[in-house]
Amino acid sequence: MKKKIIIVLTLIGTINFSSCQNDSIIKKSMKPNLKQSDKYDWMASSCAPISYPAEIVKGDFYLADGTSLYIPTGGRLLKAGWHDDGATHVVGANLKALPTELEVKWMSYVEKKFYAGRFKLDYDVIHKYFKKGFLDLHKKQYTFRKIVAGVAPGGIVVVWLDGFGTRVEIGRYKAKEIELSMKEFKPNAVIPLKDYINQKIERHLSEEVKKEMVTQKIPFGLWDTYRKKYNWQPKIIFANEGKVTLISIKYYNGEMSTHTNVETIGYDNKAIPKYIVLQWEDKKGNKFGAKIKLGQMYKNDDFLAFKKTEKEIFNLFKTANNTETKQTDLIIKIDKYNSNIKLFLSNEKEAFEITKAIIKVYQNS
Repeated sequence: MKKKIIIVLTLIGTINFSSCQNDSIIKKSMKPNLKQSDKYDWMASSCAPISYPAEIVKGDFYLADGTSLYIPTGGRLLKAGWHDDGATHVVGANLKALPTELEVKWMSYVEKKFYAGRFKLDYDVIHKYFKKGFLDLHKKQYTFRKIVAGVAPGGIVVVWLDGFGTRVEIGRYKAKEIELSMKEFKPNAVIPLKDYINQKIERHLSEEVKKEMVTQKIPFGLWDTYRKKYNWQPKIIFANEGKVTLISIKYYNGEMSTHTNVETIGYDNKAIPKYIVLQWEDKKGNKFGAKIKLGQMYKNDDFLAFKKTEKEIFNLFKTANNTETKQTDLIIKIDKYNSNIKLFLSNEKEAFEITKAIIKVYQNS
């Protein structure tokens, strides 16, 4: 009898061990066969729109090799805009696999709501961008250094790849509203969730945004509007001879491009520009620069004034890009003294002056 029991137990142990081995083989076979060249030195970060702060409760990128990389939290409030990231931590191996999924949970303070979602990322697109990389201002080859998750009111999630002067969108997603207790959100807090949220709102939201909350005019859908693209290019016109040495453009959709030769930009589908940095030289080698704001870039910018600026540029792009328009020029006209700039949006038939942009021209030493 004892011999039979021993034999049965031995068989069960063998079956279990074999099952575990098979399960391990299956899991390994599900992971892609990554080469070392498929790994890159990158960090995870996050952001939220200006004036509409959020706080990441928990966030993770799940990578192609089965590992993960967390998005830093630490109670940091995100409120600097689509173009400025939150904290980044240098963790893990120098070279990491690229992500296939994103999971994120956050508090949207202007709505007093929590959102969460897990999203499948387009690994092939991400890998293509990282592999191709881009040239920096000195024509040195670089690739992207950050993957950024942006969160906005209504549960909107946008992911970008970020490098030196270059930022590209790789996906837009929608999270679901969830319930979260104060213990789950802030385990060590000594005040109720409602009081905590109200304190943050009082301290960090502008009076204009507080009015939006009261009147239920939070601009849901605005960040999807920012993603609309048009076939346009910048065109620099000098009253006297001049040469552009740098043009850097931040777009409303959170993307960014930087060029040392404006001619290389060309016509293609781009979001509406929000902020342009321009540098040039006259024929004597004197250096000049300009900063052109077409929307609110910083928290201390006049909220209402830039709402008018934003409304103008969006209306003009819509008007200039009618059904007959094939392409549009954003014309930057520099006067003969290199001290003043006028902006126009021009299609094949007419030009529209941009009057509400905030422009600062300066001379470089």
